[in-house]
Formats: sequence, C-alpha cells, structure tokens
Amino acid sequence: MTNNWHHVSTHHNPADIISRGTNPQELASSKLWWNGPSWLAEDEQHWPIQPARTLEVIPEVRQVKYQIMMIQNQADAGLSYLLIQYSLFSKLTRIIFYCLRFIKNIRVKCTQKSVGALNADELNNGTKVLVRIAQQQDFACEIEKLKKNKSIPNHSCIVKLQPFLDKEGLLRVGGRLSNAPIPYEQRHPMILSHLNPLALLILRHRHFRVTCRSSITFSCVANSILDNL
Repeated sequence: MTNNWHHVSTHHNPADIISRGTNPQELASSKLWWNGPSWLAEDEQHWPIQPARTLEVIPEVRQVKYQIMMIQNQADAGLSYLLIQYSLFSKLTRIIFYCLRFIKNIRVKCTQKSVGALNADELNNGTKVLVRIAQQQDFACEIEKLKKNKSIPNHSCIVKLQPFLDKEGLLRVGGRLSNAPIPYEQRHPMILSHLNPLALLILRHRHFRVTCRSSITFSCVANSILDNL
C-alpha cells in the first residue's frame, strides 16, 4: 500500500500554508491553496521524484551504571553495632556465642550439636571473641607486626607492656610475671584500650557484680583484662 504513496515537499503542500500561518488576503489569492500543486494536473511521470529515504542507524546507547563499593572492616562494623544495641556485657557475650554455637552446629553431625544453656567455657570464649575484635580495631599495626615476628614500633602506647600474641591470637601483656605462681589470665592479662567502648561495658559489668568502689572493680578486671591507660 505504501508503494502508492508519493512525496509532497513543504513548498507544494497546501496544508503547510495554514500550519505556518497566513492572512485571509494571501489565502484567498493562493493558487496552491485552492488548486493544489500544479504538477497534479500533469502525468505522473512528471511528478517530483521522491527523495531516497536513508535510514539513519542510531547507535545503541547503553546506560552506564556505576557501582560504588564502600569498604568497611566487618569486625569494626559488627562490634560497633552490637555495642549500640546491647548495653549489658553479659547479654552481649550470650548473643555472640549463640551465634558461634549456631555456626558450629551447622558444621557437625546431629549427634555432635551443642544444645541447652551456655556453659562457662562458652561464655568465657564469648568474652575473648569480643576482646579480639576490639584489639583488631585499636592495635591492628601491633598485631600485624607480632604476627610477622617483628618488634612493635617504639611510639606504640603498649610497647612498655611487652605485648605478645597467645595461641588464640589475643594480645596479652608480657613481662617478668611469666613464671609467677598465679593463673595464666593474671600473669598475662588481655590488653584492651580504654578508648574502646567495650572497656567501659566490661568495667560496668564487673562493677555491678562486685558492688564495690571503682579501685576494687578495676582490680577485678585487671585479673584478666588490662585496660590500657
């Protein structure tokens, strides 16, 4: 059907007179308006040749999407979130180790799964997990040096504590108490920065438990965790 269509240029198109705007006098005297283009009265072979239509290939424009990835230490983010959500240290340690128990249970057979209330060892391990994360936040450089069997920088705030990493990767106090006849946790307390919110949470927890003045509370905490001042 479209093969029977012919092109009419704008100069020969009566409709364009109106669409472009004109006054009544010009319209009344317009032969194009009243009679149409003159070549319509001629044989079709004399009609204007329709210009070849060229199809312009428009290149595909793809939307470019940019992905911005914000990298944050997962341990830092996780601990910060937990410290905001839970103000009780005892509850926080339970949350941590119910999570760790779940991870452990999905890796073992049904007969080896841990169930029931948390035991003392699990709660103690919960504390160590939190301290390990806090240490990584505050003493990442020192930990990295010790892992490579290198000396920590002299400007480190814990250099005088002669720190070392135990078999669990915890940063502990070294020194001359290694051979003292006291428990390991007292000979080599875990190191925790006083600027870390976890330190305040632990001190508050021990203070409520011993219900004594702050000096005694600090002594109880120092038996296992040294708040690096």
